[in-house]
Amino acid sequence: MNSTGSCLKGPPGSPKQRDEDGDPCENLESLRLSVFDSLLEVFKRKDIEVKAINFSTYGASLVYINEQGHPLTPLYNYLKPYPAPLKQQFYKKYGGEAQFSLQTASPVLESLNSGMQLYRLKHERPDVFASMRYALHLPQYMS
Repeated sequence: MNSTGSCLKGPPGSPKQRDEDGDPCENLESLRLSVFDSLLEVFKRKDIEVKAINFSTYGASLVYINEQGHPLTPLYNYLKPYPAPLKQQFYKKYGGEAQFSLQTASPVLESLNSGMQLYRLKHERPDVFASMRYALHLPQYMS
């Protein structure tokens, strides 16, 4: 991963991008440039008047950004396996899966839960967590 939050290239011959754990991820820089390229093409057209832009993306993944607005990590896949020891630590601290789900009306969804994604980052990458200014869902980041 580089400082722009890009993923690592997969094995030779593989189009997949991978995070630091080897799990598939989205390349934020590539996504951002693709959107800008598409917008530039639309803005060149004289027959189209752009009045507003709205982004719709899958929203379960978070983009962690620093004070300058730069991504700190790849866009982790929301289906990324959640480490069992960290999950056990979390639910032990907060009363167990059933109690937590009842109190928060949030089922146990592991990485589909953005709060669990933040908890993971805090415990597995405390240096990144400390330098994070905002955690935005992908549609917010794209906007």
